[in-house]
Amino acid sequence: MKKTLSVLISALLAFAGLTVVSAPANAADRTVTIHYHRFDGAYDTKTLWIWNNPNPAVNEASDQFFEVDESLAKFQATFTFVVSDDTKASFGFLVRNGNNWDDGKDYAGSDTNNADKAVTLNESGGTDIWIVEASNTVYYEEPAFPQAVDSPAVSVKVGKLIKLDDRTDKAAVVTWTSKTKKVCSVVMKSGKPKLKGLKKGLCRVKAVAVGVGEYGAYSKTIALYVN
Repeated sequence: MKKTLSVLISALLAFAGLTVVSAPANAADRTVTIHYHRFDGAYDTKTLWIWNNPNPAVNEASDQFFEVDESLAKFQATFTFVVSDDTKASFGFLVRNGNNWDDGKDYAGSDTNNADKAVTLNESGGTDIWIVEASNTVYYEEPAFPQAVDSPAVSVKVGKLIKLDDRTDKAAVVTWTSKTKKVCSVVMKSGKPKLKGLKKGLCRVKAVAVGVGEYGAYSKTIALYVN
């Protein structure tokens, strides 16, 4: 009966010279989902601050709390909203700690998670992004978790050795190479990698480790000084 009535109304409007405008087929699919992972699992006080919002109903002047599903192995926290303003091609956000501005941004145990983040919206369909504690990167595909390697001391004396990590925090073997071989070199001492200062100057070394399970490969160049 409802379908017949709808068809009849459309026919009458058409007969009267009026245009029937239908909602876009993909309107329901234009959603944004932010997936957030913290290694400590502490999401209770974490909120989002959003600006240039593609949905004015999601008040950008108020904190937005994540939904948390503890049954998930990772990225337990999500925040989803519908894109209602098609004039917006992007928006910005940051993760905060607490429900007022004075509580500060979410530093996640370091000062590397405090940058404003920008999201580019898909022209149609949904937009999913992934963010990880202590990283400013916005991923558009689910990333592998990062590994960590302790950085060596900030300096080494000429002719002296300092210790280098031989494994990541996920037990992957770390391979070190010197990028400034005339200034410093990597040597093995008692089966452990060490850095030797050769002459005064800027020393650069690179640490590389393979991925382990769901943790991605590690690669980082570290700068220190020989004095």
